[in-house]
Amino acid sequence: MVTTGNLDGYSWKEREIIRNTYNSLDESCLGRNDPYIIDLKFSPIEYSMWYSLRIHSKTRYFRPEFPIGKYFADFADPIHKIVIECDGKEFHKDFKKDKIRQFEIEKMGWIVLRFNARQILSNIHDGKLLDMYQSDEIDEDQYNHLVLMNKDNCIDCYFRSRDFKELIKSRE
Repeated sequence: MVTTGNLDGYSWKEREIIRNTYNSLDESCLGRNDPYIIDLKFSPIEYSMWYSLRIHSKTRYFRPEFPIGKYFADFADPIHKIVIECDGKEFHKDFKKDKIRQFEIEKMGWIVLRFNARQILSNIHDGKLLDMYQSDEIDEDQYNHLVLMNKDNCIDCYFRSRDFKELIKSRE
């Protein structure tokens, strides 16, 4: 039984369909690179996050609106048990409720990563860095250093960072 309310534009019925769709998949389907099994309704920051998740190889297992217990994670990697929450102003006003929700999800063995709109929408750093790297203006060590310096300001930089790669590796 779904116990969450009408969030992110999904009705109760749509949430139940999403939960049933994911529950009907066997374990091998979750590892495939085919997350388009549900009708997606993204906010602008979720759409930007979804785009970022789709372009990085280390994030290929993330699924949108993934059910975890009585909750739905914005994005979740069921293989490595990592949740990504997009904290926009509209749906994350109640910090106490978010904290309880996060605690309950972490109690089930998941790691929860939270990103705000500024981090998600500020991919300009990564684009500039990639352009510099591809034009040989900087070498690989300089590029990795700049990614590390920008990982808190740019979601794509975070997904390219050593910190994220080590997190994924530690959950394998």
